[in-house]
Amino acid sequence: SVSPLTNYYFGTSGTDKRDLETVNADTPDAVTASGRITSAKIQAQTKKLKEKVYDGLAAHTDGNRNILTGSEIVALPLITDATGQPTNTSSAAYINKNVERDSDGVIIEKAVNYTAQLKGKYADDYEIVDADNNVISSVNGTGDSKTVTATRNNVANMGKITPRKLNITMGDVSKTYDGTAGNPSATVTGFTDDPASSVLTAVLGVDNVTASRLTTRYQGMMSASPATATSTYGRGTTSFTANANASNGTPHDVQYTNMRNAFKDEFGSTTAGNYTVDETVYGKGTINRRDISPNNFQVIDLNGHTANATKVYDGTSDYKVPTGWRLSPSPGPGTGIITADQNDVFFRLSSQGAQFADSSDNLTANVATATKVLYNVEATGDATKIRNYTLNGVALENGTGKVSGNGSITRRTINIGISETAGIDKVYDRSDALVNGTVNRKELHHNVFVESDSKANVGYAAGTTNANKLVRMANGYGVDDGAQVTVEGHYADKNVARSGGNVTTKNITYNVKIAGDAGKNYYLTDGSTTVNAETGMNLSATGKITPKDLSGAFKKVTKVYDGTKNVDPSKVGFEIGA
Repeated sequence: SVSPLTNYYFGTSGTDKRDLETVNADTPDAVTASGRITSAKIQAQTKKLKEKVYDGLAAHTDGNRNILTGSEIVALPLITDATGQPTNTSSAAYINKNVERDSDGVIIEKAVNYTAQLKGKYADDYEIVDADNNVISSVNGTGDSKTVTATRNNVANMGKITPRKLNITMGDVSKTYDGTAGNPSATVTGFTDDPASSVLTAVLGVDNVTASRLTTRYQGMMSASPATATSTYGRGTTSFTANANASNGTPHDVQYTNMRNAFKDEFGSTTAGNYTVDETVYGKGTINRRDISPNNFQVIDLNGHTANATKVYDGTSDYKVPTGWRLSPSPGPGTGIITADQNDVFFRLSSQGAQFADSSDNLTANVATATKVLYNVEATGDATKIRNYTLNGVALENGTGKVSGNGSITRRTINIGISETAGIDKVYDRSDALVNGTVNRKELHHNVFVESDSKANVGYAAGTTNANKLVRMANGYGVDDGAQVTVEGHYADKNVARSGGNVTTKNITYNVKIAGDAGKNYYLTDGSTTVNAETGMNLSATGKITPKDLSGAFKKVTKVYDGTKNVDPSKVGFEIGA
């Protein structure tokens, strides 16, 4: 049979017409005609949003102010196309930035505004339509910035914003022990969030949440009458126990109550609802010991009078408190102890004794500078309460805190004398100085003291006990004070004394002293006269200066033999130094 295709040509002009039956898969042909591609219609499928932590933005974010986009927010069913597809840049925003709650305060889901969007040079290959196939999108921009956008607003119950956990940082506080655990001060120094983030400052800035505002609010609540917020020193944060005692090196935990209401009252219920704030927060603080002034006390002697301590210089600052002396007051308000502790803390003089001191409370052993006595004081009673106090800055339980009373150190008297008072002779030597030599068959040295030279003529008077000797360990004292006795002995003059042509005795004077500050701790006495040691005193003796024999002191005379025995008088003379 004849194919009906033989009745037709394919083509429009004589040159390109072909028999239709020759146009097949092996030898195809084509003609040009006009036409258009219309945009594909797609429906946007809004998704329920993942919960986000409040970050001050209505936009849907990751909770750290990074806006989220894409198919997890709005699904757009695109056609697979190897030439390229637009990008799904859909986004969402809650109807406001705040956490939503029901009438019972329970956090609930809230309405969301969606923006369905495609972006890219092929974005307009699509139109976004509603359920009735009506186009709801618009095209904006060109090239790679071209967008196709549609909105769907106020879609109920599509997302939830949860509060940001806010930790409140309190500044360190301190007070002096007063027997109570109450803390009268509070300062908010800052905030942190949990988990920690880098966006907290920006989030708080949106709501004008500042530490200074919260501080002012909280302080007002503490000072209100009656107070609506309280702060307490204690120990522990998970199991808090109030503690009124001094910190003693371990800072207290400090509790602040009703902080959540303070936050709400200052920043409003809506803003407060965007954060989780603890009802009770904690900081650190120190309760310092209460210092007791030593001026509150007096030392009383056996006669009931204010004590006036004295001792004779012994090279130390030590003072042995006489038996029966006591401290006043021992208990009671005059001590400086708070009222609540007055039946629990008592004072007494310590068995550790006392020390002399100067006007600046520096310990001293010297007569010139000792103006008072510092008595060691110990406390008895409740050991815990004692540890809440210092005495003039010293921990009360140490027993080394001190109170002062009148006191002075008197000079020690040194008894001095001369071993040989007569017969201290020498041959004329043109000097008034004494010469070491033998007197009464024993060797004597004159310009030294017996402490440094056992042969000294000047030493301690006969029968002198250690009480009237220099402060030396060898003399029974606890220290060597280093004081040095100096001696200078002289005849009245350098010449031979004569009476009626006969040689007679001369007066000898020994000047004895203890020079410098060391001398101010001593008197010197010869048994009848007593003087300050640094001034010195004179001891007397006698002795002769006898004429020098010059018969052996002539120079040797020589001459050339001249047949005479005569000597030239000009050649006669003494040897140098004779």
